[in-house]
Amino acid sequence: MNNELCIGILGGVGPQATQYVYEKICAFAQSKYGVSENDAFPRILILSEPVTDFISSKERFPEARKQVLSAVERLIQANVTHLAIASNTVHLLSDDIEALCKNHSVVFVSMISAVADHCARKGYKIVGILGSPVTLRSQLYDNALSAKEIDLKKPNESDYSELGCIIKRVIAGKVTPADATFFKKMYSECARSSDAVLLGCTELPVLHTQLQIGTYAIDSSSILAKALLKHYYSTEKSQNTKEHTS
Repeated sequence: MNNELCIGILGGVGPQATQYVYEKICAFAQSKYGVSENDAFPRILILSEPVTDFISSKERFPEARKQVLSAVERLIQANVTHLAIASNTVHLLSDDIEALCKNHSVVFVSMISAVADHCARKGYKIVGILGSPVTLRSQLYDNALSAKEIDLKKPNESDYSELGCIIKRVIAGKVTPADATFFKKMYSECARSSDAVLLGCTELPVLHTQLQIGTYAIDSSSILAKALLKHYYSTEKSQNTKEHTS
């Protein structure tokens, strides 16, 4: 274990999604990196920040921006070496976050970039997306996937509001049978017109797992967990090599 390395995760948007990312990091550390002893797991600092809601609307975005950037600064001050955001929607601030990280030599691992790289490796040509209204109306994934020559298919805008309500009920722990039916319907429609469905809100992999939907989905949270571990362990290996050769 390298005592200098530390993954910082800004979470809380929402808390269940942050927990899901952490669980995936631990599981992948075991399955992909053979971790079996406690001291071989990565050091992780999670800041679960109760960020002002801007999942459905950007009206309170300026307030949320201040909270997010302040939280990122606190993680940097805590000497994290790698930093990630356990939320798709918060990546609207990725340019600001990356600039802060760069100024302090912290590696920013973008969920959006990791997902785009994953889709390109899989050879997808058309990807469907389900996500928060703000994410769907933004160009976050449009630009990232277009750069990989992948088309992004979004649901009808008339369904955005209901998706936002379902995401909020996942956070509240109050998903209804009607929510489950609507989500399964949306997922099925999205899957029919694409190579794979991207769960572009970190609450949706949580819901997808809870509903035990058997078909494959592009799980943005799992992809982030894998990308973080790849960066972390490759840095650790590189530093250990330098120490042995010096």
